[in-house]
This record gives sequence, C-alpha cells and structure tokens, in this order.
Amino acid sequence: MMRSGFVEGARSLLCKASRARVALSDSSNPEKLVAESMKKHVSARKRASLQLLNAELVRQVMSGIFPPKNDYVEDMALYEDLLPELRRFGIADRGTLKRLMTRHRRSLLADDRSRLAVWEQRHFSEMFGAEFVRDAVRRHYWFAYPALIRNALQSEFGEIAAVRDEDVDG
Repeated sequence: MMRSGFVEGARSLLCKASRARVALSDSSNPEKLVAESMKKHVSARKRASLQLLNAELVRQVMSGIFPPKNDYVEDMALYEDLLPELRRFGIADRGTLKRLMTRHRRSLLADDRSRLAVWEQRHFSEMFGAEFVRDAVRRHYWFAYPALIRNALQSEFGEIAAVRDEDVDG
C-alpha cells in the first residue's frame, strides 16, 4: 500500500515536469518566461513589514504595540532623531522595529509602571510641570514612545546604544 502512494507521487511529479517542458517549448520568448517564473507573490503583510522607516511610521508601529497614554509627544522631530540611531543598529524597516519592540514589551512596560522616587518627582516637576508629573504618577506611565525605543535599544544592544550618534562623532 505504501508503494502505491510512492508510485502515484512519482507519476504526479513526472506529469508536472512534462507540462513544464511543453510550456517551455511553446514559449516564443524564453526571457519573458524566466522573468514570469521568477516573480513571486509578496503578501501585503510582507510588503508592510519591509516598509522603510520614517517618523510617522515609527509612531504608527509604536501605537500598535504600546498604550496610547505613552503617546504624548507631539514633536515629530524626536521621531526623526531616532531614525539614524535605529539604522545604526540595523533597524531600517517596519518589521524589524516591530520585532524589537515586541521582544522587549513586557520589560519596557514594567519599567514604565515602576514608581518614581520622591526626589525624581520633584526633579521632573521642575522640568515638565507638576500637573504632568502628577498625572503620570497617578496613571502609572512615564516614558513616551521615543524613550521606549531608546530603552529597547539599550536592552538589546547594551550600553553602546546609550551613546547617541552626535556623541560618537564628536
């Protein structure tokens, strides 16, 4: 019984091979045939994954992974500043960024929810305003999307990621 399955499989392969030979012989333009056979269907998900990063796309990826309360930075220049840092570590497309952030999501959110010390609350109140710090402490968030990305880079690549491009150049 097993042998008949093998025979049927072999016959099927032979039929496919003979059909392919007939198609090759019928083709008037072999270059066109090769080009068509080399084309592969690329799924929409794969195309989206391969999109090169820009500031808006970085923000979009982050909003799909992290809570909206961490999306409080309005200045897109902060996202633009991240692009060279991400490229430095080989993160140039949407899929790679998404994998990095998903890999470190739990630890990043745990850090984000951790309580600020009293001295940190005072210090940040002077920098960002008391109302913002009170809200952040009450709702248990601190890091904006750009900071979460930098923290993930540091978790993935170590202390070298803490050094920014301008620090390396100068």
